[in-house]
Amino acid sequence: GIADIRAHDTTNYQRADMTARLSKIFFIRFELYQRKFFVKFLNNFLAQVTPFIFYALGGYLAIMGQLSIGELVAVIAAYKELPAPIKDLIDWDLQRKDAQIKYEQVAEQFHPEGMIAPELQAIANAPPPPLGARFVFRDVTASDEAGGKLLDSVTLDVDARAHTAFTGLPGQGKEAAAQLIARLATPRIGQVLCGGLDWAHQPDHVAGRRIGYVGPDAYLFPGNVRANILYGLMHAPGPSGPKPPLEESETQRSGNAPYDIDADWIDYEAAGIDGPDAVDARLLKLLPIADFEAEIYQLGLLSRVDPETDGGMAEKALIARRTLRERLSTPEFENLVEPFDALSYNRNATLAENLLFGSPVSATFAWEDLMQLPEVAAVLEANGLSQRLLEAGRDIAETMVELFRDLPADHPFFEQFSFIKAAEMPVYQALLSRPGGAVLSGDGPRLVALALRYVEARHRLGVIDPAMRDAVIGVRAPLREAIEAAAPGSVAFYDADAFNGAASLQDNILFGRVAFGVAGAGETIQRLIAQVLDDLGLRTAVLGAGLSFDVGAAGRRLSPSQRQKIALLRALIKRPDLLVVNQGLAVLDGAAQADIRARVLAMRQGQGVIWTLPKDDPADGFTRIIAFENGRVARDALRGGEERAS
Repeated sequence: GIADIRAHDTTNYQRADMTARLSKIFFIRFELYQRKFFVKFLNNFLAQVTPFIFYALGGYLAIMGQLSIGELVAVIAAYKELPAPIKDLIDWDLQRKDAQIKYEQVAEQFHPEGMIAPELQAIANAPPPPLGARFVFRDVTASDEAGGKLLDSVTLDVDARAHTAFTGLPGQGKEAAAQLIARLATPRIGQVLCGGLDWAHQPDHVAGRRIGYVGPDAYLFPGNVRANILYGLMHAPGPSGPKPPLEESETQRSGNAPYDIDADWIDYEAAGIDGPDAVDARLLKLLPIADFEAEIYQLGLLSRVDPETDGGMAEKALIARRTLRERLSTPEFENLVEPFDALSYNRNATLAENLLFGSPVSATFAWEDLMQLPEVAAVLEANGLSQRLLEAGRDIAETMVELFRDLPADHPFFEQFSFIKAAEMPVYQALLSRPGGAVLSGDGPRLVALALRYVEARHRLGVIDPAMRDAVIGVRAPLREAIEAAAPGSVAFYDADAFNGAASLQDNILFGRVAFGVAGAGETIQRLIAQVLDDLGLRTAVLGAGLSFDVGAAGRRLSPSQRQKIALLRALIKRPDLLVVNQGLAVLDGAAQADIRARVLAMRQGQGVIWTLPKDDPADGFTRIIAFENGRVARDALRGGEERAS
């Protein structure tokens, strides 16, 4: 994420984060050492205090002439004990010098040539002045890390307040020019000037706050969607309480960042809002610009809501559940959803859901793991379900092996219909081919897990006969008691009048499963849920839940297009003087890119935009087009065809 850190002037926020982590580790180790050496001191004291008293008393008596033998024994014993502490002292000094040399060698690696001067990344006490009117390239040559030329002696001026398109084939110079303007690269030869000043030597906060940069690799930091969009505003910490004296002292001695990571870092003024209460309203206005509102809405429906911390939302979801149930009761929609009912088997839910009649609270309690708890296994055994599940799993395995034996591993049928992954197929083939159909101890959980994933309405293998259905319904109550006794809180059980914190917001509203095999059922249900939420005025609340969706490590829970849209919003929310989009929406299709680009250009009328485009793009909406070829400016024209002098 270093490009985003430099582009948005968040270096000090990252330093504060690193300092907080290192400080926490340091004080944990400090506490461990204090305890360790206190115990050592106590052991040594107890071991030495008795000989000390003996020798001290004996020496005193010898001095007084009352015990001459004691004097001799004391001197000899003291002499024998003397070298050990001296040796320890010498060893300690050698270790100290050795550690000092190693530290100096390591520290040298953090100060290579070309390091950015610290003052360039210092926190600014006030917003920087507006960006200069023009960027001027003076005989600029730029190279990549391998030494290949990206720009070759380019002389150019770019209006920082106009809408300019950089076009050309990839690697021909347009990307390098955009990075130079965003201060993410420096010229090898020549200068880039802005307002008459050497742009490469301006502080980070000038470019980070006055330029919004969107690159091809959108990196998302740990946290939710909201925090990642607001990341472009994390320039300086707000007021915070004093640190503990020892922590403050260690921070200063170590040279770490003195900033408080728990302070409010958001620059609300840059976003054009008064404070934290106006953040979501501002974000909701920006979402349509990036064509991101519908996706955030879906993320909101798929997110979980904690009823203890957001009881209001949970209560509204229950109202939406009742309203949706009324609409689904009409003849037009009555067959679209099979609701959860404690007294009936849900053919559109998995066997595991029907058994537990609930959802695991976390990944720690997977269905198959719960079934292996001794208390749960005892209930299943007592009700005759252990053997039934094992037999069902074996029947399913036989059918799957029979149907998918000859299909290639990448066949789409594996994804759509098979319980078994292609890579696991040989394992089940070996299991079923054992003499006499023997089932080994390790096979049981594997076969049971297979049965638990079975959905009667979807897979239609006839596994759930009336006897099996009645047994599953009958075991729900004792199974719930066993789970609550063995692993309390591991499963959130279904209740028609209660919100389920382990299920998504959409599942709570639906409280059932969409019927398989009904044409267009999924789309119709989505439309009905949207209508219910709109009628109840809950759309904004769902969008808020979507903004709280956790993006995962480096944003891996989102698609590449969603990550790039967040990167665009991250740049837009700080209202920069100049927006630079350098292949920033490249993963989207051409039509989607054109739609978003048109909305961004309309939003930024009177403000600067630089956008890198493919060579054959018509560049609609731009007042100037600069084409790059082989690291040079091949064409520079105003909209309408007027050529500019090179």
